[in-house]
Amino acid sequence: MFNRKSAIVVTAFAAAILLFPANSWSQMPEGVNAQVVAVHNFDIPGLDRVELLKFTIEPGASIEMTLPADELCTVTQGVFSVTNHDLGTTNVYAAGSRFSGGSKGQKVTVSNPGDVLAVQWVYDLYRTE
Repeated sequence: MFNRKSAIVVTAFAAAILLFPANSWSQMPEGVNAQVVAVHNFDIPGLDRVELLKFTIEPGASIEMTLPADELCTVTQGVFSVTNHDLGTTNVYAAGSRFSGGSKGQKVTVSNPGDVLAVQWVYDLYRTE
């Protein structure tokens, strides 16, 4: 579980971004882009690594995927609609929203119902197995 120390470490990691080329996120539908901006390995029990992604969706575009890790998200521009098929929920998040994108293995559909480019920063938390 995250505590104050791990939150500080994650914040420090984000401030010291290590550029890293996109890998598994390279095959995206038209209008959807996910770029791995940074990867950091942690010495925290239960947490293997965190990947920071810049995730963008053009108006009207969407993607359906199975989450590769637990996610924490911050929307910085536009609007995202997130349907979690496993939980049976749909939520809409606008700029300034922070939320849990879901847990590893959950199937989600993410779309942009707005009329401007939607941008969110995603922390993928890869846990030790």
